[in-house]
Amino acid sequence: MCKKVFPQNKKENMKLPVNWLREYVDIGSITPETLADKLLNAGFEAEGIERLDKGMRGIVVGKILKLTRHENAARLQVCEIDIGRKTPVIICTAATNVFEGASVPVATDDSVLADGVNIRATDMRGVRSCGMLCSGHELGIDDSVYPGAEVDGIMILQEEYLPGSDILEILGLNDVVLDISVTANRPDCQCVYGMAREVAALLERPLKPLALDFAVADSEGASDAAGINISVENKTLCPRYMAQAARDIKIAPSPAYIRHRLHACGIRPINNIVDITNYVLLEVGQPLHAFDTALIGGKKIIVRNAAPEETITALDGKEYTLKQSVLIIADAEKPVAIAGVMGGEYSGINESTVEILIESARFDRGSVRATSRALGLRSDSSARYEKGVDQASPEIGLSRALHLIGELQCGALLPRVADIGGAPAKRTAVFPVNEIARVLGVAVSAKVVSDVLNRLSVPHKIAGGVLRVEIPPYRGDIIDGADIAEEVIRVWGYDKLKPRLMKKARPTIGGKPEILRCSDRLKSLLTGLGALEISTYSFIPPSSNQRLILKSAGDAFYSHIQIANPLGEEFSVLRANLAHGVLTAAEYNLKHKNAAFRLFEYGRSYKKADGKNSFRETNKIAVAVTGQGEDFFTLKGIVGEIGAEYRTVFEYKRSALPFLHPGKSAVVLLNGEPIGYMGEIHPIAARNYGLTQNLYLTELDFDAVAAQYDGKFTARELPKFPAVERDLALVMDMDVEVGRLIAALKKADPLIEDIQLFDLYQGPQVADGQKSAAIRIVLQDYTATLTDERINAVTAVVLQAAEKGFGAVLRN
Repeated sequence: MCKKVFPQNKKENMKLPVNWLREYVDIGSITPETLADKLLNAGFEAEGIERLDKGMRGIVVGKILKLTRHENAARLQVCEIDIGRKTPVIICTAATNVFEGASVPVATDDSVLADGVNIRATDMRGVRSCGMLCSGHELGIDDSVYPGAEVDGIMILQEEYLPGSDILEILGLNDVVLDISVTANRPDCQCVYGMAREVAALLERPLKPLALDFAVADSEGASDAAGINISVENKTLCPRYMAQAARDIKIAPSPAYIRHRLHACGIRPINNIVDITNYVLLEVGQPLHAFDTALIGGKKIIVRNAAPEETITALDGKEYTLKQSVLIIADAEKPVAIAGVMGGEYSGINESTVEILIESARFDRGSVRATSRALGLRSDSSARYEKGVDQASPEIGLSRALHLIGELQCGALLPRVADIGGAPAKRTAVFPVNEIARVLGVAVSAKVVSDVLNRLSVPHKIAGGVLRVEIPPYRGDIIDGADIAEEVIRVWGYDKLKPRLMKKARPTIGGKPEILRCSDRLKSLLTGLGALEISTYSFIPPSSNQRLILKSAGDAFYSHIQIANPLGEEFSVLRANLAHGVLTAAEYNLKHKNAAFRLFEYGRSYKKADGKNSFRETNKIAVAVTGQGEDFFTLKGIVGEIGAEYRTVFEYKRSALPFLHPGKSAVVLLNGEPIGYMGEIHPIAARNYGLTQNLYLTELDFDAVAAQYDGKFTARELPKFPAVERDLALVMDMDVEVGRLIAALKKADPLIEDIQLFDLYQGPQVADGQKSAAIRIVLQDYTATLTDERINAVTAVVLQAAEKGFGAVLRN
């Protein structure tokens, strides 16, 4: 069987931890599955639901009260443990790092670990052990979830917890994460608070506001912050740039709730300052960057384009050479960050940092995307900027980060250093409120419209039949009444729409066009022959001609059509044939150890037509076979089956295509006109594509084949009299085409039902320059039994036609 031909690109979805969501919306007892269904009805698909507990249960906090050596096992200790029950439990362990007074995770009787192992009470050398002490590995966690989880031994809890407490709650594993697919027009929902706003609207629950308040320290150290001079040279690529400083920074691990939420979203906690920037990115969708002010040269921050061949070593430790189109953040001496993508290695937060400058900015999404692609460098920040950040977002993100710094008491906030670009201009949409009903085609009252907009936190006013909407800055997708109508029906419910025909519509009989019905028959046939369908790009590189050894510009296979604005060199021409795509797919499969397969592609090729910038499309079918037992005749049989399916008889003649083996290839003819080719790939072309074994390829003009098929067929009764077979071995010159010989002999007499070649021989007993072709002739008379005289007469006619037309004689 053929393996997957092209690897799939992984989608970047938004991860929504339900416990984090509860901080802003009271969702009550709604299950994650029900919540996912409601989000789907509003246009947000939950592609996955992940339970962080991995099925664990029955694991609690236990406090070791007493340790004694096992009397019958020198390596075992007997632990008397308080797990919150009336009496302590006894558990035997071989761990050496436990001690009296330690709090540890305890898997009680009938509990389940992260790997699905069920723990039951058991006798251990005469002592009844009622559970097991757990390591971090057995809980499926590492140090990013809880410090000390990776220790070699039992995980020792560093804080005091009430015995019997659920360990999943302490470790933040009592959470469920929804993997939400957010459409490109809703970047505001690429964060927890954005999704909380949607959930609040859907459930008709209040949305709790973000905590954005913060207190600035006294002005004693303010001059240090004011001493950092910030300028933006390219305001097109950086419409807003904000920064604020904090001193007396205390670098430490983040509190548990921040670590747990970052872990739930797939981000490893580092320290409190770095974690705050990541936390804000996930919560409100605003990327932030924290600079160590001691590492900012000349106390200057300049947002500018890179100088020619300027370099920066990023946080990933790699050095990047920058083009002038790349926007950077620089100090007076060097670049300190690639704007919107990644910070520099020598300006970030470290253990000795005591003063920081937090950057919160809006960078042009197209610029960030182009930079990220050009450098091959992606980050969570670049992914967010590429989707779009609104003009108000930097202030919200910065305020949220400053609030968290104050809440965690990890620094003293200084006055704001800069706000270049300012707040966004207000946007409004004004239109008749009944416009919504007109767009939706269903009656919608002004009360329903107002209720939905209130639930979506969209300020508005309805007066005199006119709706005036103040569009929130984060809703860049809302422009006019049609967009408001979409919001109304999305929240109000698509079930309110009733299907009905338009006024001038008429019901029609559905069905596929004839060409699609024909192609469906073809795909069904080839699938039945063991082939798997592939789909390759119509855009290919010009170098494909060199790989196929095509050198003649006049060759139809050579004349690709140049694309005016290609994505890159690899996709710069429209293909003139399917050969390159199919051979590339074959190359991929062979490299991945798939040595036997049959592939087919039904697709279009393109040929220049009369007129400027015009071309003609042709539907084609290509089939490739390789593997043990596959040869030229396998391929010819498949081609013959295609012809038979459409009640068409193909003819063949020698091919001169350079990418086919000169002795094992043919042109396929229909009514005397070439419609394709078949044969073994030439060794040079095979080497160009990395094909390590013989591969046989055919490509046919399917439009020409389908044009011959009218869907009709002719039936006749089964013969009452037996058919007769005669085998003849004919000797002929090497250049005689056996296919043309057989086609001519079939017309020699009406009694000839079929002629098949079953052997071809060169060597001793045949003169040099000649070959022997053994054919089987099937004779059938539907009116009488064939006599020897009739059979001999037809045989004589066949031999005469062979000798007269092709110089072929009966072999002695």
